[in-house]
Amino acid sequence: MTKLPPFLADSHKRYKADTNRLAQWLVVNAKRLGYELETSETSETSQASSVPTGSKRLKGKARKLAREAGAASGTSAPLPRKRHVLTVQQFTDMAETIARAGEPVPAFVLTIARRAILARKRCADWFRRSPVDDDDIKARKDEGHWHFVGVLEDVVEMLMPLAVPEVRQEAEKGDESTAEVSLENQFSLLEVDENDEEDFEDATQEPPLPPSDVSSIGEEVYEVEEDNSEIRFIIFCLFEDLADIRRFIQQTWTDYREGQIDLITASVTTDMAVNLVRDAEEELANLCPLLTGYEDFVAKPYVYACLCRGEDPRNIDQEFMVNVRMMDVAEFLYLPIYSSLFPLRDAINPKVLPVYKGQYGYHDPRQNRESLTQSERMWEDRRIIVECMSDLVLLAHLKDPDFPLKDNALVHDAFTKEFGLMALSGRISLALVFATQVFIDIHHIFRENIGRGLVELRMAGSLVVSSLKERAEMSPRIQISTWPEQNESNATFLSTIIDFWCVKDAVAIARLAGHKDKNLLSYFPEEPFFLLKRHPWLCGMMQFQVRLMAQETGLTLAGAWGSILYVGHLYEACKYSNVMEGKIWKDMEWVMEKHGKERLFRGKFIGRGKGVRNRGTPRGPSALEENSPVSLMFREHKGQLRKTAFMAAMVERVLQETITSTLPPKLRIQWARNQTMTPLQFLIRLRAGLLAERERIRFDYIKMHVRCMAILRDLHAAVDKTFTRAFGPEYFENETQLGSVVGWVFLMASGSDLARQRMKIRDTQWQSRIMSVSGGVLLPWITREGDAECTKLRKLLGRSC
Repeated sequence: MTKLPPFLADSHKRYKADTNRLAQWLVVNAKRLGYELETSETSETSQASSVPTGSKRLKGKARKLAREAGAASGTSAPLPRKRHVLTVQQFTDMAETIARAGEPVPAFVLTIARRAILARKRCADWFRRSPVDDDDIKARKDEGHWHFVGVLEDVVEMLMPLAVPEVRQEAEKGDESTAEVSLENQFSLLEVDENDEEDFEDATQEPPLPPSDVSSIGEEVYEVEEDNSEIRFIIFCLFEDLADIRRFIQQTWTDYREGQIDLITASVTTDMAVNLVRDAEEELANLCPLLTGYEDFVAKPYVYACLCRGEDPRNIDQEFMVNVRMMDVAEFLYLPIYSSLFPLRDAINPKVLPVYKGQYGYHDPRQNRESLTQSERMWEDRRIIVECMSDLVLLAHLKDPDFPLKDNALVHDAFTKEFGLMALSGRISLALVFATQVFIDIHHIFRENIGRGLVELRMAGSLVVSSLKERAEMSPRIQISTWPEQNESNATFLSTIIDFWCVKDAVAIARLAGHKDKNLLSYFPEEPFFLLKRHPWLCGMMQFQVRLMAQETGLTLAGAWGSILYVGHLYEACKYSNVMEGKIWKDMEWVMEKHGKERLFRGKFIGRGKGVRNRGTPRGPSALEENSPVSLMFREHKGQLRKTAFMAAMVERVLQETITSTLPPKLRIQWARNQTMTPLQFLIRLRAGLLAERERIRFDYIKMHVRCMAILRDLHAAVDKTFTRAFGPEYFENETQLGSVVGWVFLMASGSDLARQRMKIRDTQWQSRIMSVSGGVLLPWITREGDAECTKLRKLLGRSC
């Protein structure tokens, strides 16, 4: 079982951190004033690497003392902590003690108390969906959520007069500053989160305590007792987080439709959102063992909401399994989606591929959804799912030993994976329900233009195949040790799977092979690429894998032959030698900018020294290293997108390396201090990181390698007679030594440059003859194709690179 990474703080974790921090502050200050506290006590072990709820990040002298104490002990063994459970009455009693003594109240106390009140109020209001006034709250003090809300409000009321005037004025404004904001797009989400993150940081910082209290704080943890409404509150927080994530994903796909982001960014962000939901689901199951799945998660809150509103939970629409008068609650819990999945689960036989025979009709994306009734919209959603059901189940069998696609499978998206798990196990998970809702949302965003993702996938595949074919036609037939047969097999495999999925319609081929009863095939539409045309999310994930595989192939080729590096050195030397006539090789400049000139040339690029020196080496090429965090992450963790360890590593390597260029300065500082974010903030940052690297993912390194190899051949032809006379015919044995020709150029040029220095010639336009010849080789290529790859990127991304 997995759980959310420790750096993610969902709504309930934040609430618990708030109430536990408030409890800790009340206990410390009330005990200092003489309050005698009696609590139930349990012991627990805290690992040094864990981050307990409500823990405090030490700073300055406190951190130094803790470090010295750890060094003195010579061990990092876990320390036992005492866990105390406080009653809500003790909250009020401690607040009264502090209020009577006139103790000053810091800002963070009122901040976290108000936020905890708002969280509980949102939950209570959702169950009732009715106006609430102060008298009504007091009348419900004995009802779960409202009872603790009343206690917290009493605490705030007692402590408010002791706050500094500015804090008191801010608190008296009510809920306006923390009310829900319409999240129009990801940037407004970012702005809302910026304020929330600042509050969260305030909540985790506490004024210095008296020395006598410091040791007890580190050893004792204070928590609020849980009542019978706690499970409902936990589930509400989970679905509230899902609602925020869903709105963000909807906005992400809308931005893709409008051309503001690319398909890969939208798909990978969406996939990670479902992974977060899956991990949150498993974490909730671990927290509440009696809740074994989606049905258990929604049963209690739905029934309780019906009772709160005076509705009979058994009075349901037989087709959609909900009470139509409780539709807002049902949609919040994704029950309409579940009602569409439930009959499919019962109809699917894991050993027999299902066939949809049109029982529910067929989806017409040209229809105006706004003109449909609630029932008609639900039927439309159901048709969208069932039309793709057969092919989704088909893909679930990709790993079967006798299945025709098992050796040519591309990556799946999270929805396809979850649907396949339901087909094979019969379990409907929360992750599947959420992913299905997102799948349907994407259809509603695009309507009749839903096939755009397939167009982009096929175009990406055709570009990669074209580059691979050109490389195969021009590659030397001589075997080179740095390019073993396995590398050649990988390049061939990439061409094969692109042809299989993007040209020949692999799903249709599998459908033909997978259905034993060929008469059933008549029920399938003759439309090619039926599933992929309706699944841009899957197309985006496939395109991502194709791009990564092509990038890896191109970088490996360039590293094996040294093509881009050697020609890059030559280009820099020609610029220094003033033989380029002012021409700029935009593609090579892009490579040097993205990979870093210092890293690319290992700190020895032309211009650092006083002249062109012997920079070649006959020992073989250096590798063109990949420094793209996203590419490295997904390449190293193939097949592990659902693992928590992968997500933690992604934050460490993707967000940390891209955060400086993609986020506002204030949020960068807060992340550096807190290392904590909400799931929604995580997705926002992931999306920003993917956008920052979209050029790197799409740059055609294969074609760049092909071009550089052609330049090396032209260079060899231009200097061969001169070098044979100067160094002997053994300087070049075969084409495996093409890169070393650049080294020989530098060797000869360094002699010319040294002669110029000895003769004290100061003419800045000095050109050695060999560099003039080299420039003459480069100039035609740069004139014809110097910005070919950047132009391709501009067309793909719709902007300059």
